[in-house]
Amino acid sequence: ITRTCNNMSNSTNPSAMKRNVRYASLMSRNYPPALARAGYVVARDLLKHNFKPSAIFKASEPLPPTKGGKNAHYSAHLVFETVFDDRERMEKCFKELGEEGGFDSSELAVTWADDVVPRVAYNSASECMAADHYAAGTNFKGDAKEFKQYKMALKFFSRPAIGNDPATTVLHAHMPGGRYDGTSCFNIIKELLSRYYGEESNRNVFKGYDIISMTDEAAKKFDSIGSILMYVLLLPWTMLLAQSCIQWAAASHEAGYPCMKENPRDIFFMNMSEENSKKLAATLKKRKNPISPTAALIYAYTQAYRNELEEYPYCVSIQASLQTRAFAPMIKERNLIGDWLIAPLHYVRSTHKDLLISFVRIFCNFFGIIPPQIDYYTIEDAQAAYKKLISDLNETKDSVVWAFYARVLGSMKGGAAQFEKHQDYPDDNRLMDSIFFNNYGRRNFHDKSNCRSFNWSGPGKLNVNCVLVNDRICAVIASQQLGKERLIRIRDAAHRTLLNLANGIEDLNTPLPTEKTVNATSVSDNLGMSKLLKAFDFDSDISKSSATISACNGRNLAKQVQKILSSPSRGSPDSSISDYSTTMASSPDSVLSLKDLFVRPTAKSPSREKYSLSRQ
Repeated sequence: ITRTCNNMSNSTNPSAMKRNVRYASLMSRNYPPALARAGYVVARDLLKHNFKPSAIFKASEPLPPTKGGKNAHYSAHLVFETVFDDRERMEKCFKELGEEGGFDSSELAVTWADDVVPRVAYNSASECMAADHYAAGTNFKGDAKEFKQYKMALKFFSRPAIGNDPATTVLHAHMPGGRYDGTSCFNIIKELLSRYYGEESNRNVFKGYDIISMTDEAAKKFDSIGSILMYVLLLPWTMLLAQSCIQWAAASHEAGYPCMKENPRDIFFMNMSEENSKKLAATLKKRKNPISPTAALIYAYTQAYRNELEEYPYCVSIQASLQTRAFAPMIKERNLIGDWLIAPLHYVRSTHKDLLISFVRIFCNFFGIIPPQIDYYTIEDAQAAYKKLISDLNETKDSVVWAFYARVLGSMKGGAAQFEKHQDYPDDNRLMDSIFFNNYGRRNFHDKSNCRSFNWSGPGKLNVNCVLVNDRICAVIASQQLGKERLIRIRDAAHRTLLNLANGIEDLNTPLPTEKTVNATSVSDNLGMSKLLKAFDFDSDISKSSATISACNGRNLAKQVQKILSSPSRGSPDSSISDYSTTMASSPDSVLSLKDLFVRPTAKSPSREKYSLSRQ
């Protein structure tokens, strides 16, 4: 934690001692009352419902509607390759749907933002973008405060077809996330579009609690006295881990580590084209040991997190629904609205392995050797976690039972993941030290809507929300701590990993086939230096130079190569390279060996750059 905070900090010499003292003070003041509050709620609810967590769940459904205000909405960003011309029909369908859900017409709002025209049309080639890529200056999550007095609201931004550019509509949808889980909010929008295009209305859409109920088998496992007793006995340790993360963040911020303060949420998109999405799924399926797309997404973002922050996340909090596994009858379409969300934890970080890695780094530092990046989390580990989660869901056991207790025995009983961020949430998800991950799986909107993307965000140090909507993988990458630059690097690294997987590249650090590459072992001599520069499309600059590269200033060139390797687009010529390529040095000792600079160029480690330069 100290290493990560030091790398992330923008302040001058923040006080580690002050942080440690403050942390001890905060823990001594806040952990006992937090444990007391959590223990009281657990005891109260178990006694009230005869030690039957299944009865607690039933008693809390549905949750009362939220009254608006901060975090009252589940906000989503949708892009359609069409324009909804019949505005009157859209408003009528929305009002009708809202009233079926028990909302008064005064609690519903539809806005057509004709004054803000999307600056670009939809283009499948644009896979990585900012949240305001289309509607400049907007933030679909932050702008929800405009509708804080409403339970449900829609805001449309439209752009007509111009020349070869298709018609494009951006929709910011604000759904009742305090009452329903995320997939249910998705289903509200899905039902709205179906009715707009004349499909027969699903009059049962808001009757989920009446149509399905928990199976006797699932209830029996949730109500197991042995499982409940184990959960209660471990509650002090669970709350210690949870509070430790919260208070450490608070102490770090007070000591001058700005990275630990929760700022307004930064949001970026990774929306893959239909071609790349299908290619990824097909390639993963053809592997000797097939990998699910969910596992590939978990691995890609876990590894990107590790490369950027130089440590693995404590866990991945995977969002899962009990609707089709613990409830009957099973509705294959999953088109009901309710709240069946839980959050099983997939633990990633290994204490003993991290200690071993720290020992290796100390050893390398002592002898002036560049410490290698040692990874112990593989895509096979992600696949194993995914299979274990499916098994736990199907058989109602282990992580699913524990996550169910954390939800029903907590102070907040549900909603679109809001209960997981509550300070008294009785599980060690440590969202300020972990990845919040969600994958809705395959979902579709009406074909005529030409929906091209669906994005929504969640809490956590790193939030990754995914869905396969109309055969396109859509993902949000969001954070209130990491900042825009780190988020972009994490997103781009994960995107690169997924494209490598789609192309069947086993070594996930290998550049894509479309990029020019250079053999790191061949650049230790003068000829290799010339090849290196040519590999990054600097042929024109080299040809202009009348001097032969026989030697160079190692420190300057090392900086330039680091700049090239970290550039978002490696093929962009940089005129300054000619200055370095013609720099002459008389001593043969100044000739740079670049072999060591090719160690994980995607990892942005200030310490790694320092070691590389000092060694030269």
